[in-house]
Amino acid sequence: MTKGCWKPAKEKYGVAISCFHSGASSVPSALHLEIGDTVQILEEFWVDEGFEQTATWLRGCTVSNKNKKGIFPACYISRKECTVENEGPYETVTPVEDAIIKELTYVLREWNEQWKSLFVHLPQSQQRKSLFQTVTLVMGELAKCRCKLVSNTLTKEQALALKHQVVTMIDWGNGQLGMDLVPRVQYRQADPDKVSVVEMFRIHERSVKNCQGAWPGGMVKVKVHEEQREVVHHLVISLLSFACSVTDNAEVIMHLYDSSEGKMLSERAVMFFNASGQRASTDKNNNVLFTDLSSEDLKKEIYLVVQIFRKGRLNLEGSFKKVATFQYRRPWGVSVLNLRDMFQIRPENELEYFLRVQCVDTADFYNMHENLIKRQTQLIGKSAVADKQNLQGLTLSVKILDGDIRSVKVENPILFNKGLIITQRMGFPDFINPGESRNDLYLTLCSAEFERGNKTAHKNVEVRVNVYNQRYEPIEACILSANGEPMSTNFLSYVLYHNNSPKWNETIRLSIPNEKFNTSHIRLEISHCSNRDRAEKKLYGFAFLSVTLNNTITRFDGKYDLCIYKVEDSAKIKNYLNFPCQRDDFNDPKVMPSIPDNLPFAHSNKEFITVETFLVSSKFTQKAELINVFQWTSSPERIIPQNLENLCNLRGQELVRYMQSLLDALFGMLNSKNGERVPYAMNIFHTLVHLFNLVQLEMFEKFSVVMEDYLENTFASPVAYRELLYCLQKQAEKIYTCTDFGERASKNMFKVLVDIFKFAVRSCMLALRVFGNQHITEFRDNLNKVFDAFGRILQGSGEELADAQSELLMHLHQSYIPLMHVISAQDLAQLILYICSRVAKEPQNSVLKAKTTFIRNAVLSMLMHDPDARAMLLPMVVGHLKKNMYYQRHLALTANTLGDLLSCIFTVKQTDDVTEEVTKIIQGLFDRVVRTLLVIDDNQRAEAGSLLVSSLTEMLRLMDESHYKKLMNGYPKPKPLRRRLSLAAGLLNAAACKDFLLRVVVVFQELIKKNDFPSDWTSMRMITNNVMLTAIQYIADDLTGNFNGDDFDIELWENFFLMAVDFITQPALQLEGYSEAKRSQIKDKYQDMRVPVGFHIQSLWNHLGPNKQHLMLDMIGPFLRVTMIPQAELRKATIPIFFDIMECEYKIKNHLRRVEGRMIQELDALVIDHNGDAEYKSLFCKVLLDKVEAEPELQEEGKRFVFSITDLLERLLDYRETMDREEQRDAKMHCTFNILNFYKDSRRDMYIRYISRLYDLHLMANNFVEAGLTLRLYANLLAWSAIALPVEMSYPSQTEARRKEELFNRILDCFDKGKAWEYGLPLCKELGEHYESTFQYKKLGHILRLHATFLDRILEGRKLRQDPSYYRVAYYGKTFPPYVKNKSFIYRGDECLKLTTLMNQLTTEYPTATIMTSNQPPPESYKHGDAQYIQIVSVKPVSRERSEFIGREVPTEIAAFYQTNEVDTFMFDRPYHRGVMDKNNEFKSLCLERTVMTSSYKLPGILRWYEVSSSEISRLVPVQTAMETVHMMNKELKTSSSNAATDPGECRHLSMRLQGTIQSLVNGGIKKYQEAFFNDEYVAEYPEEVTYIEQLKLVIFDMLELLNNGLTLHGKLAGPELQPLHHNLVDMFNKMKSSMGYHGAKSRNRDSELSMESHDNSTPSSQSFNDGSNRSSIASASELIATTDEPDDNIYIVAPETQGYPPLLSPHLGEVSNASRRCSSLRSLPSPAGLQPSRPLSAHIIPSHSGPNLRHLVAHHPSSKLAVPMFQLKPAATESSNNGEPLDPPVLPPRKKSIGGGSMSGDVPGSAPPPIPARKQSYKDGSDHAKAAIKQPDTPSSASPVQSKEKNSVPEVPPQLPSKRVTMAPMVKQDLAGSTSAMYNNSGTFNFSRSTSVMSNSSVGSNSSSGSPRQLPPVPDVLDPNSPPPLPKPRPSRSPSQPPLISPRSPAIPPKPSFSQHVNASTRPPPPPPQSSQSPAYTRPPPPSPHSPQSPVPQDYAIPVASDASTPPTAAPVPPPIPLRKPPLGPKPS
Repeated sequence: MTKGCWKPAKEKYGVAISCFHSGASSVPSALHLEIGDTVQILEEFWVDEGFEQTATWLRGCTVSNKNKKGIFPACYISRKECTVENEGPYETVTPVEDAIIKELTYVLREWNEQWKSLFVHLPQSQQRKSLFQTVTLVMGELAKCRCKLVSNTLTKEQALALKHQVVTMIDWGNGQLGMDLVPRVQYRQADPDKVSVVEMFRIHERSVKNCQGAWPGGMVKVKVHEEQREVVHHLVISLLSFACSVTDNAEVIMHLYDSSEGKMLSERAVMFFNASGQRASTDKNNNVLFTDLSSEDLKKEIYLVVQIFRKGRLNLEGSFKKVATFQYRRPWGVSVLNLRDMFQIRPENELEYFLRVQCVDTADFYNMHENLIKRQTQLIGKSAVADKQNLQGLTLSVKILDGDIRSVKVENPILFNKGLIITQRMGFPDFINPGESRNDLYLTLCSAEFERGNKTAHKNVEVRVNVYNQRYEPIEACILSANGEPMSTNFLSYVLYHNNSPKWNETIRLSIPNEKFNTSHIRLEISHCSNRDRAEKKLYGFAFLSVTLNNTITRFDGKYDLCIYKVEDSAKIKNYLNFPCQRDDFNDPKVMPSIPDNLPFAHSNKEFITVETFLVSSKFTQKAELINVFQWTSSPERIIPQNLENLCNLRGQELVRYMQSLLDALFGMLNSKNGERVPYAMNIFHTLVHLFNLVQLEMFEKFSVVMEDYLENTFASPVAYRELLYCLQKQAEKIYTCTDFGERASKNMFKVLVDIFKFAVRSCMLALRVFGNQHITEFRDNLNKVFDAFGRILQGSGEELADAQSELLMHLHQSYIPLMHVISAQDLAQLILYICSRVAKEPQNSVLKAKTTFIRNAVLSMLMHDPDARAMLLPMVVGHLKKNMYYQRHLALTANTLGDLLSCIFTVKQTDDVTEEVTKIIQGLFDRVVRTLLVIDDNQRAEAGSLLVSSLTEMLRLMDESHYKKLMNGYPKPKPLRRRLSLAAGLLNAAACKDFLLRVVVVFQELIKKNDFPSDWTSMRMITNNVMLTAIQYIADDLTGNFNGDDFDIELWENFFLMAVDFITQPALQLEGYSEAKRSQIKDKYQDMRVPVGFHIQSLWNHLGPNKQHLMLDMIGPFLRVTMIPQAELRKATIPIFFDIMECEYKIKNHLRRVEGRMIQELDALVIDHNGDAEYKSLFCKVLLDKVEAEPELQEEGKRFVFSITDLLERLLDYRETMDREEQRDAKMHCTFNILNFYKDSRRDMYIRYISRLYDLHLMANNFVEAGLTLRLYANLLAWSAIALPVEMSYPSQTEARRKEELFNRILDCFDKGKAWEYGLPLCKELGEHYESTFQYKKLGHILRLHATFLDRILEGRKLRQDPSYYRVAYYGKTFPPYVKNKSFIYRGDECLKLTTLMNQLTTEYPTATIMTSNQPPPESYKHGDAQYIQIVSVKPVSRERSEFIGREVPTEIAAFYQTNEVDTFMFDRPYHRGVMDKNNEFKSLCLERTVMTSSYKLPGILRWYEVSSSEISRLVPVQTAMETVHMMNKELKTSSSNAATDPGECRHLSMRLQGTIQSLVNGGIKKYQEAFFNDEYVAEYPEEVTYIEQLKLVIFDMLELLNNGLTLHGKLAGPELQPLHHNLVDMFNKMKSSMGYHGAKSRNRDSELSMESHDNSTPSSQSFNDGSNRSSIASASELIATTDEPDDNIYIVAPETQGYPPLLSPHLGEVSNASRRCSSLRSLPSPAGLQPSRPLSAHIIPSHSGPNLRHLVAHHPSSKLAVPMFQLKPAATESSNNGEPLDPPVLPPRKKSIGGGSMSGDVPGSAPPPIPARKQSYKDGSDHAKAAIKQPDTPSSASPVQSKEKNSVPEVPPQLPSKRVTMAPMVKQDLAGSTSAMYNNSGTFNFSRSTSVMSNSSVGSNSSSGSPRQLPPVPDVLDPNSPPPLPKPRPSRSPSQPPLISPRSPAIPPKPSFSQHVNASTRPPPPPPQSSQSPAYTRPPPPSPHSPQSPVPQDYAIPVASDASTPPTAAPVPPPIPLRKPPLGPKPS
């Protein structure tokens, strides 16, 4: 095992370069690391490895989490240099990184978040997409730059340039992404502690420029442009390949050509190739650099011209074996390249081009490039035709370089080291570099003309160019034919074959030495070249051209036709300089006399040669004016002034080139002889002024360097200052005396004052060296005279002097620096004071501005750094600034001057004591700045506000305690005031202190609110706030010491508190909104500045004492804003203030109503404006409750107050959370409803506000009925009065009656749109009465017509509207919002609300929630888990009989509306089997579990849903289930008959109803009931249900009677086409009656009963379904569940359970109500006239008005038993006793009160109910009927479910809907071996249906979704031995004369619990099932697993609800028939 030890680490910082994931099992105490994590290393584990020790493991922690320490491998860490502070256990490690690299890392991380956000919002706009792409590129570039900087491989210059580039991109990106602006000095971030606030502001302003633009790539160029004013460009050409078959040695010559001007732009460059096309051995050059291209050049049509010459024989015709003796330059080819496109693209990398060469050797060679350029221009836009024969060319690469040639050499060292031909521009560039000296003469050999003479062939002309001096000696090495070859003595032109008019157009450069230039001349020797190889060239003649004229002036640029002198011997060419050189000289009269008579050489006027010259020289000139000045000593004095004047008329380019020579000449003229005045000194002075002004022009500003160099190194005139100052004085005297006054001359002179003083001072200093100190006195005297003259100029008045005065003041400051070389700072300050004092007191505006500028420049000068000079100038500066601010003149300039002054003081403060200076500034300017900020308008604030704020901040920062004292001591104070520390201004009254403090506080408020700095200037805002914090502390001390008690000033205190609140709540200090890095940076530097101000507020409030009562109500809102800041310390410090306010208010008023009202008002606005959170609510409640409980007097009222405010906070927070989410529309309505209820009784204005908000929400959701009911709340608050109401919400100012009328009209419109016309009737009546009483008959007529329209529409309701649907929605899970968590709600849908719509709405609102697919009660884990579950159950309304309908015949159309509206009770059923299901007859065990729920309000209401306040559960035994089924059929038959009787058009619907019912009865529907219940076995097994069997018989008899009556009516109404059907129905009915033993109603007596004879079990249970006939719609429950009609509909069916667990079964499946026809799968059925939804049956089955008078039939039947027992279950909210046993059910109060508060436990059935004793039922007629109580077994049987193979194997059959006739399914199906399943429709009736499209009273989804439907399990043959005992016998019925009233009673409901009880009840787990000791229970199997398809039996906690049976039931349509299946044959179960 390796031995080692742990040692303290030396290198303590590193970065993880690999992930380290190791569990505790392999490496104990391992530290988890990811790539890039930074770690702090504490220890190193060293091991011995031979002779070395190595650290293999490290121990430490990550920098982000220092609490977790561990070990990690050393090889996973890259060490970095760092600094360690406070070394030891609490050491801090900081990496040593370059500031730019660190900033780059931070920026890339910050940008990454913004970049992701841009990507998310890409589809919103094209601009975002473009920005996203640009930012992506910039981030990539920044990452590359960071890699380069981190690699540390760059030179200092390269790193500096890269840092500048990085900074530019960062600033640009910050601006584009809306991030903070980074203030920079150069490329480094500015430190606020090292610069003044004003300077910091200016740095921000300069930094803004770098953040502008669309792409950061150009920002560096802009920066260079600003520094150099012009970018110089260079072009690099590289010849990559030469693919030309020249066959001889070749020269490739390149030059740039400007096609727009038709001239060469550059010199020529040459490369040499041998005959094989390879580079010549002597040529090592690979690249050509064309220099000095300006930006204007890049905009021109610039071409690269390539000319190829071959060097060999004159003619290539024939074959030659030997090398030619003489080689000539012959043209071979030309090519051109357009560079304009490249100049526009400006690529970073070089581009390659292939140039095809146009071969030519004819006379057109000279201009072939022009022809090619024209040809390219003509081919633009056309497809170029390839020349297949000419494929010769060359390949070039082109690249552009920027910058001067020196920087280019530094940046591209490799380029200059591998052979580069530098080719300069022909001529000076637009911007001449200082010190540049060129003396070049360019000679262009243009053309020639020769006579043919007696020769038969033309000449082969070659021209030789040489340069000779006056002695005819050649000047060596002065000719350059092209760059790339050395200088030579001669130049040979190329030869054109047989051409007497050759044109060459070749340009060469002549670089003649300066000393030989004036006497040199150019000689051109012309030779004829022979075609023969060995024949030598023959001299033909010569021509010459002198370089200068008269050896002084250089020959002018231009073309010259030179005379050709014929000569054949070169030795004879001499002594020709006196001959005429030009052809025109022989015809010039001026030249002809000087021509010798006998010329030694012959010549002809027809033969000449044309050349062109172009001079580029900074030494030699072509201007006589310059020569005259240069040679001034040889000129008479009288012409010198004229020469100087002529000189000033020359162009500036001509003068600046010869700047040094001109200055030498001019200052040489100023040297006086013997101390006398120079007579032409003023002319010299004006010439110097002209030259100095030229240098100040932008295009010549670089020559200022030349002039500075001349001044320092060349200037040598020690007495020139005399003449300069004298001339300056005289010129100033001319100005103020207006003698020979020239405005332009004076301006020009004042502009160059600095240059004049520079030369004067330099001259004086030279005089001191030469002559001693005697010249200082003379210089000062002359200087005083000059300033005296300046003072006289400023003293004058008049517009003609204003411009001169302004120019003088604007430029005089430039002379400070040179003057300080010869005079002291105090003397100069005295001169400045003198100049300022001479300015008129009321000068013109321009002069005043110039004076302010002059003072500002004085402040910026070095004088302010001299203590004595500063003391002299400061009072003058302060006084001037104060006056300007008082009159508000030139505020921007004044603010800048003040800022410069404060910045200067800040800088001096670093080294000197400036206490006195700060005192003067504060006393003189502080209050004035404060007053100025208060009175300036918006325009002035935009212009100078930010600078004034910066200046005020800097003054506050410069002040210390002594300055505050001095500022206050000069003011009178209120007499009781003691000495204190304060901010105040000097006023003469006792209120001065208060007024000043008030001004300061108000200004601080404005600084906080008006945002003088942009939002991204975080640094600037933080500095201002930090300085303001210090000032607030001083103000707070002053308030507590001097303005409290008897001197209390409410205005001052209130403004201070408001200012402090604004300071705390300003957006800049809300650190929570910043990124973590930015938040940490601010806290490290400034801390959280909100906290100390919050403590100041608390402290000052506590010091107020009794004066609190003056402020407490007004301060509630501001203090609430402070406490809602999400800062824990701040909240804890300020929340107790509210208790203080409560205590104070209670002592004064003995209540808290005022405080509560004000707080409610403020909280509503603040919370909605996104202030406060849940933590604030909790802390607010806790802090105030703790304090209230400690005060006995305030305890009761205080608790009420705290709970009320906390409740409001909770409601407002819920509302705010949903208000901004469009998808949570329902949640917004719910939260608005909660707030509405809170304000209902307390705040009318807030109540109305939220009524309007809820109304708008309903309108947007098209909830018109709810919108109308909501708005009616507002209307109910108003009366029909003439009281004027103010503008409120969207309503204008109007009377109360008019407002109410407008509201009524809106409400009526909503009711009309929502088809709730019944609700509009009372409003129409009320409006009608109002109109009638106010005689508004026109409106009365309108409202009466509307009233009548509503009545008509009510009667047509069946055709115009459908019934609404209702759903119970339950929310399970603790992560739901509190207002829905673990609660149930009744949702009211509109006419077309499908379950999918509701599901989509809920899943959109709660995207993480899961829709439960089971209707079983959820486990408790659902309620307390983090997951969200939603259960949806379709319910049916249970209506109550309306009092106005009692005893009246109400039309069905009217009564139908109230069946599904104005209801608050709802129910749904779940079928289950008692024991084991009988396979042959499932009706024996089919039971129903019925859940009845009560909502907190009636529906419809102001919400579309209300919370379930109570729920009750009851159970129906199989006989009751069958009885309800038959009874429902009876209602439907009665309804159909009634509709047909009133409307014959309904006869077809009656036909379908009769046909379906009779066919179902005939086919065995009743037989199943007979088999199940009408036998001794069933009676013996369930003797307690005998009463129900008798009632079932009566109901069946009633059905037969209804069928009989229906057939009678049908026979009367049926037309001829229906008569066959009628006869068929009558026959079938008669057969059925005979088979059942029914003999009509008249034969019915006490002993009558249905026939019990047995039927053949082998009889088929169903008949075939033909297309033309209707089939039975009664099917077994399993068939109903196994078949579905529309898979896309909304309801799923869950099969009944077998173990007594009642699953849900939809009440909608059987009935085709108006809603189901429209919203379910039965929508295709016709809507029969008069058919209304039937009212749901109660548990008592038999209503008081069952027809035909069922009560009468039952009363007169001997065997009828009227007691209808119900299974009573325990209430849902029953609490447990202490020992866990459930308590007894509470005594039930009246029904109107609800139970449970909507807790979920009411919807969760419990265990089997205990036995319930018989109770007496009260009826409306006063009679009492005893209701037998039956006992419910405690637990169901334990039989396991058994599935039938036959049933599972039966395939699903889709529904067959008839095309013409639709058979309405009867309620009972007769089938020997079949079964029956009951479904309840929307109205409460019990139907059989094949369609499962409507949900079974349960949650969405079922286990049948996978395709295998769930089946009802069979009932076992043998029941559990622990079966329940028989129920007690029912009480005997009444006498026949007293028919029993079977009407359900309304059960009593306990009162609604409180809010806390409701919460506890909703979260309390259900109590354990009761243990019954009275009767044995069924054996309960163990609860299934969570994955089991069976759900546990629900606990029976609900109290049964019996619906009001006083309302007559109406029949409802049924679903289409269901195909029948044959059941398996077998023995009948016992």
